[in-house]
Amino acid sequence: MKNKVGIVVILLLLIMAGCGTASLENQSATTQGTGAHDQSNSSTEANGEAKEIEVQLTTYRPKTGDTKVFTSNNETIFTETIINQNDEYVQRMITLGSMKTMQILKWSDENVTVVYEDENSGGDIESVLGEFEAVEEIATLVEQPTSENADLEITKVDSVEVPYGSFEDVLKVRKAAGEDGVMITTYYAQSVGLIKQVYETTGENSQKEIAELSSIK
Repeated sequence: MKNKVGIVVILLLLIMAGCGTASLENQSATTQGTGAHDQSNSSTEANGEAKEIEVQLTTYRPKTGDTKVFTSNNETIFTETIINQNDEYVQRMITLGSMKTMQILKWSDENVTVVYEDENSGGDIESVLGEFEAVEEIATLVEQPTSENADLEITKVDSVEVPYGSFEDVLKVRKAAGEDGVMITTYYAQSVGLIKQVYETTGENSQKEIAELSSIK
């Protein structure tokens, strides 16, 4: 059973990943193989050769209909169900325990942003994209790095292994979480989307929480 600190850390992780901007009370394979852990990110990173680059973010969109299960220490943390998508938007459902949050992401080659969120959807998985028009941006998940955004680092990773399998040509997004010493790192695989999230703090009471893709239904 996870302790209270671990649960709070995971909730913070999910919020920074785009599961809302409300308080904690209200809130978060291209190639298959065998599982692994955080230590095996890639030879590119190990050799210090990863570089910031511009990427076509649309190649990292998940597939419609997939339900991805994310675990930590063999315990399910959350699931992500891709309800529908079109040329501009991706609609998904994030399930964290009994909490279900429906989101619409504006997913272009330039950035990925949350433009709609409903925490009281009741788990409804019907598509709403037919008549949808975004009116605001709630949170930015990924964006092309610029000189004005020193807190964001985007690199390509040769391969990443998670319990579900091994992925190549992975996008790694490392971002400061708005507090000193807090970093959120997310990993995206082509045609799969999010495959891993890492929340870490530094200092005397440093912590690290990892949620990894373990299955796709």
